[in-house]
Amino acid sequence: MSPLPAPVISNFKTGKGETIAIYDWPLQTGQKSRGTALLVHGLGEHIGRYAHVAQHLNQWGYSVRGYDHFGHGLSTGVRGGLLSDNQLLDDLDVMLLQARQNMPANEKLVLVGHSMGGGVVGRFVSMHPEKSGCAGDVVSCIGWWTERNPKVAVVHITQNCPQFACWEWFRSAFYLTR
Repeated sequence: MSPLPAPVISNFKTGKGETIAIYDWPLQTGQKSRGTALLVHGLGEHIGRYAHVAQHLNQWGYSVRGYDHFGHGLSTGVRGGLLSDNQLLDDLDVMLLQARQNMPANEKLVLVGHSMGGGVVGRFVSMHPEKSGCAGDVVSCIGWWTERNPKVAVVHITQNCPQFACWEWFRSAFYLTR
């Protein structure tokens, strides 16, 4: 495998005056596109740690965009802090809009969330299936939503959002290649 690709890093200023760091791993010129994947990272991480995932997705024909959550990585905010209970959901909403504005209208968009990011994706899709509109949503580690019965969260999402898949992080790659 070739060296990990360097992302193109930009910033987005939110309506609350905060800055979200955006990382793009575009396809090579002339490479056939299968869609765009929006990566959502876990707690205490930054999206730069996902360069190896972006590399695989690029090889499979997906442009990749990711962002640092508020208070993580290169984004502004108190480390690990939130301005509101819905901060992460609000930021994902904005990042979905940004991703769609930067891709061809007929292209597929896939949400990929890991750990806390999987919880954010799952919660967003279950609350706002009309806003997701993605070709697929792949998450890992969403079972922590409810300690009493983790399967309830998965069943609720899959019944309301048929495009949703819940697999281990590394198995999720197979879903994207279908």
